[in-house]
Amino acid sequence: MKILMIEPLGFSGICYYTASLCRALRPLVEDLTLLTSRHYELDINQEPYTILPLLGGMNRRQSKVLRAFDALRNPFITINVARKVQPDVVHFQDVFIPTIEVTSVALTRRQGIGVVYTVHDVDRFTLLGEQSVGSKLLAIALNRIYHMADQLIVHSQYSANELQSRFKIDGARIMHMPIGVLDVHTAEPLPSQAEARQRLGIASDRIVALFFGSLKKAKGLDYLLRSLPLVVKQLPNFLLIVAGSPRSENTIDYTSIAKDLGLDNFVRFDTRYVPLQKIADYFMACDFVVLPYQKVYQSAVVVTAYAFGRPVVATRVGGLLEVVEDGQTGYLIDDPTDTKLLADAIIKMGSDRSERSRMGSNAKTVAYTKYSWSTIARETSDIYTALASGMSNSSLDK
Repeated sequence: MKILMIEPLGFSGICYYTASLCRALRPLVEDLTLLTSRHYELDINQEPYTILPLLGGMNRRQSKVLRAFDALRNPFITINVARKVQPDVVHFQDVFIPTIEVTSVALTRRQGIGVVYTVHDVDRFTLLGEQSVGSKLLAIALNRIYHMADQLIVHSQYSANELQSRFKIDGARIMHMPIGVLDVHTAEPLPSQAEARQRLGIASDRIVALFFGSLKKAKGLDYLLRSLPLVVKQLPNFLLIVAGSPRSENTIDYTSIAKDLGLDNFVRFDTRYVPLQKIADYFMACDFVVLPYQKVYQSAVVVTAYAFGRPVVATRVGGLLEVVEDGQTGYLIDDPTDTKLLADAIIKMGSDRSERSRMGSNAKTVAYTKYSWSTIARETSDIYTALASGMSNSSLDK
């Protein structure tokens, strides 16, 4: 069975997710090819499958307009590669610009090839807070993609429910699979906490919480910052590390909020894109991870924290309540807008080292059992087999 995997961004979480999945899938399929961005972040020579870095559009040094123009050729590149590879199934890992990539999916379907589509965010444009005419057009394109794909994969029941209620997708076409531990993050040898803190310039006696990832408005960093005056009264050695680059559509000035609240000694901003080689330092340096999200479908940050043995403080929203076991792998906050509840949970986590250790140990166990790539890859391969067989039988019937 030949599989063509398509991941158009080629960097950050989606890139690492796809690489981890492909590595686990390779022994289960006859041939695996990954079609991705020309600006692919990982080393194509280190993977046990073919990588074609041909797609355009995701060059962070370009403006959004230039990226869009660069991406216009993507559907034609996709179908050309599909004709050469002759895959039984094409698996799309999200899309770059839905109004462009909808053509890629349509052209693939016209070739009689089965299409699997992984829905990482059901509607990431609404998630980003965009309510423009453009975002509505993108939602229409997503709707078309969801209905054209033969099989959809989601990472939470929350996502499955929204696909069914909002986009009217038949539940039989939706498969729920968790996000696996991104093995590109946890390659050995890992630094000790002392080594990681030394690299990042963090004192050994600080209680360190980590907020990690791109600064999207829906992630609730402003609520987290406003909870900290309560936290530092109880934990005077507390430090929040904010590691990630701001999104252009997010106009909140987090550094000003922190300064106005008198948090200069308690918050450190590393507002840049954190490269793969530095990710372990941040997770190993912290004591726990905070996810004060206001809305989310699912988060790879949770599983990444678990893989490093770090418990989490998270809000009870979206798919988070499906992966955070309250009191076992972290603490859940019922109201994402209640800064007092958030502060109380952070203080509770920061004050009790033995509980942090217990929950961190539980988290690591969960990461390498429940979120094992071997299980995810096997179930994904089963989807391919069933779809390829169905497409073959359909061709014979014709």
